Amino acid sequence: MKIAVLVATHRRPDRLDALAEKLPIALTLDFELWAIESGSRAPGSRHAKLWCADDRGEAFMLSIAYASAKAVARPDVWVVLSSTSDLDGRFREVDVAIEKLLGEPRHGAVQLSGDVRVYRAAALDETGFVDPTRGTDAFVELGQRLVTRGFAVADGSPAAADAKAPASAERPDATTHAPRAPFGIATRAARRVFAWPDWKDQNELATLLENFGKPLVGADDACLCLRRDPRLDPSARQVLAALEAAHARVLGEATKLEVVIVDDELTEHDWPMLADAVTHVVALPSSRAGERATLYAALGRKVVHRAEQLAPQGSAAPNAPGSPGSPGAPALPQYPKEVLDQVDWRVVDEIKALHPWFFPVVLGNLKVAAGVGSHLATDFLENRAKCRKMMLVDEVVRRYDLHGKSVLELASNCGYWGARYAEHGATRVVGLEGREQCVKQAELYWRVNRFLPRGSYEFLLGNISDPAAWAEVRRRSPFDVVLCAGILYHTPNYREILRWAAEATRDALIVDSRVTDGDEAPIDEPGELYFNAIRETRRKVVPNRAKLLQALRELGFSTEVLPVGFKAQLGVQDVDDYEAGNAITVLARRVAVSHNVSSALTAPRLARTGA
Repeated sequence: MKIAVLVATHRRPDRLDALAEKLPIALTLDFELWAIESGSRAPGSRHAKLWCADDRGEAFMLSIAYASAKAVARPDVWVVLSSTSDLDGRFREVDVAIEKLLGEPRHGAVQLSGDVRVYRAAALDETGFVDPTRGTDAFVELGQRLVTRGFAVADGSPAAADAKAPASAERPDATTHAPRAPFGIATRAARRVFAWPDWKDQNELATLLENFGKPLVGADDACLCLRRDPRLDPSARQVLAALEAAHARVLGEATKLEVVIVDDELTEHDWPMLADAVTHVVALPSSRAGERATLYAALGRKVVHRAEQLAPQGSAAPNAPGSPGSPGAPALPQYPKEVLDQVDWRVVDEIKALHPWFFPVVLGNLKVAAGVGSHLATDFLENRAKCRKMMLVDEVVRRYDLHGKSVLELASNCGYWGARYAEHGATRVVGLEGREQCVKQAELYWRVNRFLPRGSYEFLLGNISDPAAWAEVRRRSPFDVVLCAGILYHTPNYREILRWAAEATRDALIVDSRVTDGDEAPIDEPGELYFNAIRETRRKVVPNRAKLLQALRELGFSTEVLPVGFKAQLGVQDVDDYEAGNAITVLARRVAVSHNVSSALTAPRLARTGA
């Protein structure tokens, strides 16, 4: 059994030293102390593992210690101390509380007198730790969450152990809870991977099987359990046909993968039983909205974003490959105080307030994990940006000199590509973006990194499909380069957008888009909207490849489809597979009018006039 002890102090290393000396009396079992200090720039206590620059309250600091200890130590039991806890004369008191906690399966926590709390790690995996934004009631709110999820919060004080309360005062404990009835899923597999896909979206089904089905192929202990709601989803026959088609396309008809369709009538009262019956819940684009989002919230502790998280129990132990602390895994970052002194914690707060970020940006010395708070995994977005940079930056600058150029970036998101162009010499960047949060991200990203001087960049809020949004663009036109990346296939009027973009540029138009070789039939944007279209353009058309190139030529541009230097991989596969031609990047240059022809035609007339 592994025990981690958390404690936070602010400018009082003496208190931490005192607690560390007395703790082995109250807790004689083996434990690891995870102490965090704040506020002092002096070395502080030798017992502190962590340090932060300023004090944001005990809950905030303990949350940092909890996250760090969980990533490295993976304890079975958490002991949380207040910096004012008095451990004098409390021989083995914490030992007894741990025994009480583990003696009853549904005990989630034991509260001792003197601000000492003991938690079962599995319970906190389900409910989460204290809310770092709360004040003195953070632990009360955590206790309420535990009770809501069916865990008991027991009293472990010596008085409670020595005296029995009157029957009329007894509170329901876990021992009075009737056990949950098991939810029947027709499989013997130990790993039951649950997902509720949008059965009408073949792209989502393909992504599900590609990212989470393939890792389960050939695993005798694994089953993919897919939800079909009888009220909301297509008929069983349609669902099976969609699944078979996706299976054949992604895995191959001969590939064996155990799949069970869960099509029971379920109410909210059944969700806890479903949670008990499955081991993992796969996050999908469609799981962010409607009844899917409600169910996923109830199954939240088991939601996974990456295939590695489907590993059997025990394989992700600290010594397992790829896990924190293992020989093959990257080391967890350790930051000395002199590095943390350079962190602008106000910027940290601004970054967190603007999650999720679509791009893996760096602000000063702070690297932002893309995708936090969304259905998309960080490694997916990082690899996608890395591959697309080869097209939108590396291949472009080989052919086009950006030095001294002005750039208009359409659907600019956080201004990521415009920043890359500024790094290659562009001297003015204007972005047009339809989501206010992305505009705020861009302003923060550019303000912190100073890619260009103030006044040389600007980010406008507007829908690029709306003629009204282009009025502000025209006031700032013309530009040397217009970049239109990853947006045309999220709109219903790409030809009109190209015409407006052509009017705004003197020289080059860079277009990056998904394409099709079929009909340009209007379809509805599948899944969530945040990283796709804005609500006004949910109805969209994916451009036909030949028609897109022809439209550019008709607008007076030569076209070059840029070569692809990478294979299909995470983030650039399926509908975004550049190698297969499902997505293309086009460098279009305005065709110059030949003045030599005009001179040749006029010269003879001049000669005759003079004769």
